Amino acid sequence: MPLDPRLVATGWLSACASALSDCNVGALTELFLPNGWMRDWLVFTWDIRSLDGRPKISSYVAPSLYAAQFTDIHLDESEDLSPRIAILDALQNAEAVELAFKFQCARGPGRAFVRLISDPFDGDYRALTAFFQLCELHGHEEPGTLPHREELAGIPGRDMGLAFEEY
Repeated sequence: MPLDPRLVATGWLSACASALSDCNVGALTELFLPNGWMRDWLVFTWDIRSLDGRPKISSYVAPSLYAAQFTDIHLDESEDLSPRIAILDALQNAEAVELAFKFQCARGPGRAFVRLISDPFDGDYRALTAFFQLCELHGHEEPGTLPHREELAGIPGRDMGLAFEEY
C-alpha cells in the first residue's frame, strides 16, 4: 500500500498537539527518533537552540513547556507546505514525510516544520527533525505598511509609499 503523507502527518500531529497542550514532556520526546533533532527559535525559551537526542530535548523543554502555553495547533495546508513525501538519500533512499503546522503560544504565533521517518524498531513515524519558530511577538506585531514620514526616510519630502525608483 502506498504511503499516505497526509494520514501520517495528521496522526503524528494529533499526538504532538496532545503532548504540547497537556505539557507531557515524555509523550513529546517519544515523538522523536532516539537520535532526532529539535531546533527551537524563541518558542520554548528566549534562546535559539539545536538539540540532538531525546534526553537533551527532554531536558530542554521540561522547564518551559508549561509556560509556552501551546494552543490552536493545526496542520498548514498551504500548497507549498502541505504534507508530502521526500526521499532522503543520506538514509539509503528512505521515504520521509514532511509537514508544517501552525500554533499559538504565550509569546505569539508560531510555526513548525517537521520531517518524519519510520522508526526501524516499531515502524511508527517519528521526527528526525523538528524546527519550532516564533513568527511574531504579541504586542509587537509588524505594521502592514510603512509610515509615510520623511524623518524615517531621512530624505526631505520622501514618500515611503512610493517605489524607490521614483527618487
